[in-house]
Amino acid sequence: KVHLPLLATLCNPGLRPRHWSQMCEAVGYDITPTEETPLCETLSYGLEKNLEQLEEISGVASKEFALEKAMQKMKEEWAEVCFVFIPYRDTGVSILSSVEDIQMLLDDHIVKVQTMRSSPFIGPFEAEFK
Repeated sequence: KVHLPLLATLCNPGLRPRHWSQMCEAVGYDITPTEETPLCETLSYGLEKNLEQLEEISGVASKEFALEKAMQKMKEEWAEVCFVFIPYRDTGVSILSSVEDIQMLLDDHIVKVQTMRSSPFIGPFEAEFK
């Protein structure tokens, strides 16, 4: 029970190399894990004294991860969209058919992106959201 807050902080799936760099800077030495890093080694670092700073970094990572997942979900939704074209009278020109669903998806995603862009955690993804 003593180590659970620390483990929850360090096992955050949203932690990226930039967050590990910040954590290393906060504690003053390299704590970046590898696939071979044993749990007992991580616990031996005595990171409990830096837990507040590490939790703050991990919290930011969680919020950035949520934005990243939301963006990925929107991309996946667009990957499934099929545009249907129909001939327009006898002009030889095709026009989009059934745009209502596409327009609803577009409107929904515009609102989501605007909300996400106003987030203070958008920094690492800002270029992708433009």
